Amino acid sequence: MPKRAKYIVVDFNDLVSVPFIESKFVESPDEILNAFSRAIKEILQERFPEYARKIEHDIRARIANFPAERSLRQINSEVITKMTSVSGMVVRASEVKPLAKELTYKCLDKHTSQFTLLDGMSLDKAVKCQSPK
Repeated sequence: MPKRAKYIVVDFNDLVSVPFIESKFVESPDEILNAFSRAIKEILQERFPEYARKIEHDIRARIANFPAERSLRQINSEVITKMTSVSGMVVRASEVKPLAKELTYKCLDKHTSQFTLLDGMSLDKAVKCQSPK
């Protein structure tokens, strides 16, 4: 029976032994990580079908020993879509709350009024219905 894990750790040193996968991983890590996830799902389907159905959308591959390590201060737009390793210690964690960029209100007389957000939570127009006249 599985240990209730939702991920498998893949050592980057094992990827280096297959040059095609290593180069593809450096260029487009999402593609390789998705392929790993699909492979893990297939194996789980064969061995533990009920458990595989239960965690179907949560299965992931994690990469260990990735050489490109950066500090949090070194993370910038250059590393978007690239694989990188971040060193550090989590001292506090909080829930990530989505912030609306645009709000649409529907007035009682069925026409819509649209307001966009500026900085933070302040609206650029008053929140009241505007007649379509």
